[in-house]
Amino acid sequence: MIFPLYQLDAFQLPTAKALAVILGLLFGLVLERSGFGRAPVLAAQFYYRDNRVLKVMFTSIVTALVGLSVFRAFGLLDFGAMVVPKTFLWPMLAGGFLLGAGFIMSGYCPGTSIVATASRKLDGLMTFVGVALGSIVFGFAYPWVKGFFLSGDMGVYRLPDLLHVPEPVVVLAVFVMAVGAFVGAEALEKKVAAKEHAPAPMGLRPVRNGVFVTLGVLTLLSFMPPLKPARAAGLEVGTISPWTLARTMVKDRSSIEILCMRREIPKKPIPGAIRPPKGMSWAEFVSQIPTTRTLVLVIEKDRALPQGLSAFQGKIVRLEGGYEKFKKLFMEPPKLEGDMTPAKLRAFEERNAIFRFLTGSKAPSAPRPKRMPRKTRRKLKKDGGCG
Repeated sequence: MIFPLYQLDAFQLPTAKALAVILGLLFGLVLERSGFGRAPVLAAQFYYRDNRVLKVMFTSIVTALVGLSVFRAFGLLDFGAMVVPKTFLWPMLAGGFLLGAGFIMSGYCPGTSIVATASRKLDGLMTFVGVALGSIVFGFAYPWVKGFFLSGDMGVYRLPDLLHVPEPVVVLAVFVMAVGAFVGAEALEKKVAAKEHAPAPMGLRPVRNGVFVTLGVLTLLSFMPPLKPARAAGLEVGTISPWTLARTMVKDRSSIEILCMRREIPKKPIPGAIRPPKGMSWAEFVSQIPTTRTLVLVIEKDRALPQGLSAFQGKIVRLEGGYEKFKKLFMEPPKLEGDMTPAKLRAFEERNAIFRFLTGSKAPSAPRPKRMPRKTRRKLKKDGGCG
């Protein structure tokens, strides 16, 4: 089994929740033992007296980055199954500024305020209450700020894509940056301590050097070519019926990703169908889709599949009958037939329910069975029996 375990169905949701609680408790314990449950320790970062915030956070970032890259190189991590959030440039810049301002004023960030609250710090509790109230206010104000909140949509953007360099080069650059930040932070601490005639923070230099060496070796290992073989050039594409697709959209929408590959975009596209942004290649686009999902292609029968789809390592299927058949079955109101047998009635009711689910429109109700005339019912009741 490779990582991420939950996304690749190594265990079910209850186990995932239990692990989340355990990992959350361990994370809070590490923050507390690092001194992040006390505002003076955190605030000292802004006065360059104690740079442990920089050191701890940079260590965690580099460890995670190097670990992911090494696991990927050894075939132990399916990167396509990991969820990478979108980049919304302007709201993220504004949010970062507000978070920094709040951090300076209170001495806590949202996570450390919870740690401080658990450590019975009143200022941590007040910060946590402020964060909660701010979240509630934002929820009520969302309709008015929605435009700004969704502005600057850059899609899923990572540093290798932005810099147009291989991922291991970014890993190496971040590692070198971390080493420089550590050395520079310690030199700055000593300079500030000498200026204020105070003792400099104690540092565990042997431990620090050991961590540097270990991460440096792992960084070099990330340059290894992936051990997992690439997908063959010849695409193996299965098929999926419109009925199966529609039922999956209703019951388990997160298990599929519908890719519209038609030459012309229909006026009423299949709900949730996606296309690559202008200027993005098919290979780059599908490589961002989690491989735990089944990629459903909506494409004309006579159109060849682009080779860029081979970048997707998950299952690929083609919609039988294409868009037109799916539209006729589930995106147009089902028609009543004259002779409605029980089987036809069940199919009509299911089509009706799927039509309402996908379009949000009302559909004709199923015909009700005809009632016997009152006289006939009375006669049958009087006679009784079977004949």
